[in-house]
Amino acid sequence: SAENMEKLLTWLSPLEPHKRHQAVQASRVKDTGKWLLQSEQFQLWIEGKTNHHQSSQVLGCFGEPGAGKTVIASLIMDYISTTFSERRPLIGITFLYCEYRDRQEQTLVHILGSFIKQLV
Repeated sequence: SAENMEKLLTWLSPLEPHKRHQAVQASRVKDTGKWLLQSEQFQLWIEGKTNHHQSSQVLGCFGEPGAGKTVIASLIMDYISTTFSERRPLIGITFLYCEYRDRQEQTLVHILGSFIKQLV
């Protein structure tokens, strides 16, 4: 039943990256990060290549708190979701916004559970 599924998903992880994504998405200024999406390096990554033509499927975003990583990451998630929407059943897309204020909740078990929730 839907209720049992909801209980199972909550048990897997209390983290809710989609809610965080929607909040960040709503605060994003138009054309933010357009430069990144149009960059050659990003386009190579989207195509599954690096500058050395090797496959690279993980994109990490590192930096100081407040530098804009979350906003850029939300832009990339929207781009990926739109670009690969027709192949969604064949491609698993997961994400998580790490928040330094929520370190207690962001355990390895909760993070992995969140990824599983997103793939179900």
